[in-house]
Amino acid sequence: MRKKWMIGLLTGLFAVSSLLPGATVHAEEADEVTQGELALLMVNVLGLYRFLPAAPTEQEAIAVLLINGIAPEDGWDPNKPVVLADLARLIVQALDRAAEVENPEDPQSWMAYLDSIEIPISTVGLALSSLEPLAEPLAGDAFSAAITSDPLKKQMIIDIMYLIPDIPPRPLPVTPD
Repeated sequence: MRKKWMIGLLTGLFAVSSLLPGATVHAEEADEVTQGELALLMVNVLGLYRFLPAAPTEQEAIAVLLINGIAPEDGWDPNKPVVLADLARLIVQALDRAAEVENPEDPQSWMAYLDSIEIPISTVGLALSSLEPLAEPLAGDAFSAAITSDPLKKQMIIDIMYLIPDIPPRPLPVTPD
């Protein structure tokens, strides 16, 4: 029920229609969706909100997505408008199918892959409606240890996130030998 309500709200509020690859949403077409806003929406749809405080910031949402290997090609910029190529990459990563993209360096490959599995990305709402909560989310101890009410410590964590642009994809689980 919560997911259907969220998707309806997303579709209504964040309609991003008629995007060309690399194009941004223009104010006269619809409200722009920033990467920070998209991060907040994605943590809800992917079921990662349980690892965040009650009113998470965009930076906290971005941090939990990074831990789960979900990031635009050039990294997260909370104020940057979402472009179609980044949306495609994020959706494929959230589906845990990045390894199936033929040429990951080419933004068109990410969009072509989604087209091949019939996932529309003409709007943010449609793209997010194809997602389910992550089966094995990573964030528990790693992220909860980083959450603090001390604003100086929180800013330090955020600053560190921006200094480390190449966070590796999902870490492999530790298994006994």
